[in-house]
Amino acid sequence: MSWPKELWPILLQSVLQGKTKSAYIALSEVQCSDYEVVKKELVPEVYRCKFHKARKTPNQTYVEFAREKKDFFEQWLRSKRITDFEQLSELILLEEFGGEYL
Repeated sequence: MSWPKELWPILLQSVLQGKTKSAYIALSEVQCSDYEVVKKELVPEVYRCKFHKARKTPNQTYVEFAREKKDFFEQWLRSKRITDFEQLSELILLEEFGGEYL
């Protein structure tokens, strides 16, 4: 739509919901106005939510569902820049304690 990049964070925040919106609200005013910062902070949360909320549909095989769930998990790990077992362990522990970020 050729909207100026300065408006992207404002447009984006209008469609955020749940924990993603909470993550956006937690950003400082300066961070909220920088699309690259917003994207960096919110993308992992989006993938995390997709991973946790994914449910098998009636028309999906278990293999298809497992592949979809694995893709969401890998996207979440990539977005968090998880590269080794120690980082993965920390992420899982934080998740268990309700933490959202490394």
